[in-house]
Amino acid sequence: MSETTVEPRPGGVALSLIRTIALDEAAHSAAGSREQAPPNWSMYRDLTERLETWKAAGTLREKGLLTVEWLAVDLIAYRFQALGENKGKLDQWLNDFGDQVCRSQRHAHPAGPTAMTLLSVVAEDVGPGLRGNDAVRVAQLAVPYQGYVRPGQEVEDVRELALTLGLWAGPLLASLMHYESDRITGYLDSRAVEADGTNEGTN
Repeated sequence: MSETTVEPRPGGVALSLIRTIALDEAAHSAAGSREQAPPNWSMYRDLTERLETWKAAGTLREKGLLTVEWLAVDLIAYRFQALGENKGKLDQWLNDFGDQVCRSQRHAHPAGPTAMTLLSVVAEDVGPGLRGNDAVRVAQLAVPYQGYVRPGQEVEDVRELALTLGLWAGPLLASLMHYESDRITGYLDSRAVEADGTNEGTN
């Protein structure tokens, strides 16, 4: 990586992923299709390129953890809002969806169960002060994250965790915004200001 290359920030990578998926969902809905939106290979390549940038800089594991933390926090926030900010319903969703994810995983190294573990950690902060103590949360997330990310396959594994969480969060955000592209863009533009902050230790 050249001296003039700026490493992408974890929050920016997470929000870019959510933005692309949510806008794809909005466009797909506007087209009147009831089927799942087709894969966005450009998004896949962009994410891979950003992770490769971190790998080249020797920061992939750390920045990858902060990225999946950001995605998990946003996903839980969206789900909590969709469930009427009812903590009991959120806990029930985690149990039910977690069971569904574990039953449906067929990959030899599935990302879904680890993603559910990350979501469960984040959900503990739901309520007043959703973002809680970021340092404590990151430490709790690090255990399942490090257990999932294999030496020599960091890019593949971090990408799968990020994509799993992003593919759950993006459609949910699109639904909350009634599949209106302008609302999705406006909301994520405001979040981008937070993502561009200088304190990367809290996303």
